[in-house]
Amino acid sequence: MINELLHPSNVLAPRGPAGCLDRSRVPLAHLYYYRGFLSLKTCRYETAIRALRRAVALAPRWPRLRLALGDALASQGQWQAAIAQYEWAVLLAPHRPDALAALGRGLLVTGRTAEAVRVFRRLQALVGEAVRHGAGNHMASVACWALQAGDACREAGQWDAAADLYRPLTRLPTETPLLTAIVREAVNELSDLLARQGQWEELAALVERTAADDPPALRAVRRGDLWRALGQPGRARAEYTLAIGLAQTDPPTGWVAELARRRQEALTQPKEGEGKVQ
Repeated sequence: MINELLHPSNVLAPRGPAGCLDRSRVPLAHLYYYRGFLSLKTCRYETAIRALRRAVALAPRWPRLRLALGDALASQGQWQAAIAQYEWAVLLAPHRPDALAALGRGLLVTGRTAEAVRVFRRLQALVGEAVRHGAGNHMASVACWALQAGDACREAGQWDAAADLYRPLTRLPTETPLLTAIVREAVNELSDLLARQGQWEELAALVERTAADDPPALRAVRRGDLWRALGQPGRARAEYTLAIGLAQTDPPTGWVAELARRRQEALTQPKEGEGKVQ
């Protein structure tokens, strides 16, 4: 962390012959960051904001400080001020996934949906870059933030944007347990979105590509999705009922029961719409 503070990119406004961060300030900036971080984690938000503002004043070009201060401000509903800090973080570190996710979420909350979607598209592009470079740990980090961003879009009713974030995650290489879990979550979320929107052809293709290694309850849901895509609601309903029964006898997959119930409800409801960003 101290090395990051002393990195050449952490140049302050000129305050002496060298115009760089005074090494004597590094421990103090470090201290204020941790005071702010711990205060934020213990819900002492005003204390966190004061400490992090002091840290930012000492090292204004340190993205991690900007993100922490933005989170503290957001926790108090000060979204415009938080967005300003997130924008600084993205400016200082354009390829930092947590900065892009935080900025996009802030823009969504404040109704700046089109801007949020553009930010999330940059995050989506980072997923592709991580896959191309084959960096396992970095890939997992980027994917986690993209998954969170997809969830934020879904909660905000931006289903198209959410689906765009989930889609590339369903194709990640499952070379580690974490990546496997991310892929499974993305498949589940995307499947549910597609079912709610009535996009059965894409859902059927997704099921065919990803269902082979699923537990029995989830495979039953996938089969139900396929029958629904083929215009066989009776058979689909039977598979969803089977999935609920299987999930109830297998605690680790208990969450599948709720997924199957939502699918059953979708069978009797008209196709749902949602606000789309043009």
